[in-house]
Amino acid sequence: MKPRLPSREASLAVKALVVADLEGAAGVRSPRECFPNFEEYQAFGLPNMGKDARAAAEGLKAGGADEVVLVDGHFLGQNLLSSGLPDGVRLSKGSLLDELNAGGVGGVFLTGVHGKTGTPNSFASVTFAPFVAARLDGDIIGDTLFLAHLCGSFGVPVLGLSGDWVACEEVQWTLPRVPTAPTKTGFDRASVRHHAPEESRKGLHEVALKAPSAQKAMKFPAAGDQHLRTRLAVSRARGGGYRREHHAFSRVAPRIKGLDQ
Repeated sequence: MKPRLPSREASLAVKALVVADLEGAAGVRSPRECFPNFEEYQAFGLPNMGKDARAAAEGLKAGGADEVVLVDGHFLGQNLLSSGLPDGVRLSKGSLLDELNAGGVGGVFLTGVHGKTGTPNSFASVTFAPFVAARLDGDIIGDTLFLAHLCGSFGVPVLGLSGDWVACEEVQWTLPRVPTAPTKTGFDRASVRHHAPEESRKGLHEVALKAPSAQKAMKFPAAGDQHLRTRLAVSRARGGGYRREHHAFSRVAPRIKGLDQ
């Protein structure tokens, strides 16, 4: 699948963020590469996550972003290394929300995205954490769309994304103008067919290169409130077997802005 590219318009003369996750990174092919208790995590998972983030950052810088900030979006946010980053690229000490609150963000690029909980043909599909599902105004939502909504609540556009093709499609059902660079095609949650990692990163770089110039075409319209509900399913031992318990919480958040259709 070829990357979808935005058209050129104006330049992005402010800070751009790259929010990096691991599961959808090019080259990540085993669930053991996604969890820090396995040696494959250090050997394969983290290097591939970092390479995707760097490819996006270099593309954004070459495309005109004054500054690029990497935000670690996997687990506790302690996966990316600050050493060896190009000039004008730095690693954030906080979260995406911290950077958005600080202001001055012209756009956000997401790497390593994966399918939402319950997606059968997406490698390592999950929402927030294992056994968690989330709905926004009644619609099932995954990490990627949640982050896009969070950015939208600050009036910040999503410039592009890369990762599992299913996750890319999930976003484009709602935000069809967001350019994507798919890195892999999942058969199920534990098996995947990779697009060649280096070729995937070339496509990622190309999407990021042209993304800053298209950011003015991706402004978010204002709106009202939305209702977010998450549901946690936990299996507990009981009488020699297991029973499933469901715990849920809800909150009303500021209306999350979406791209013009």
